[in-house]
Amino acid sequence: DNFLCLLRGESINEIMIRLHDNEQKIHQYITFRSRLFHYGIYVVRDIHENLRKMRAYAMFAGVNACSNNKGFAVFDGLLAKRYALENSILPLFSHALKNNEIRVYYQPKIDSRLDVIAGSEALVRWTLPNGEVMCPSHFIDLLEKNSLIVLLDFYVLRKVCQHIRS
Repeated sequence: DNFLCLLRGESINEIMIRLHDNEQKIHQYITFRSRLFHYGIYVVRDIHENLRKMRAYAMFAGVNACSNNKGFAVFDGLLAKRYALENSILPLFSHALKNNEIRVYYQPKIDSRLDVIAGSEALVRWTLPNGEVMCPSHFIDLLEKNSLIVLLDFYVLRKVCQHIRS
């Protein structure tokens, strides 16, 4: 479950102290072996900002908090860039598959004992409509996180089979 909590505080540190105190109260009644809560924090700078956006930013930070040891993440400039990148990539993915913007390249595997090519590994590169090539590290993890990687897997399998047949 995900919950949204609006807190007024002077600093991230003050907010974390309040959250930790609340967590301790809950732990008086429930005991868990692993971390129970992960916090995504978005600091509001403009009270007129769209609430849905603020919620999305906090939730995005919360997802990122699951992967760090602190148990919380603040939606800062770095997360804002990643959020913008992710929200620009996902809508383009199905279009990229349909329009062959994702290309398969073959990296040879060398048998060093015989000094011959023993096989190859299929690698992908995504060429955007503007000609820019997107590094796999910018989209593979994102596709995995959003359960879309299987679409890419089948796309690559189909392309490799077509290449073998031709």
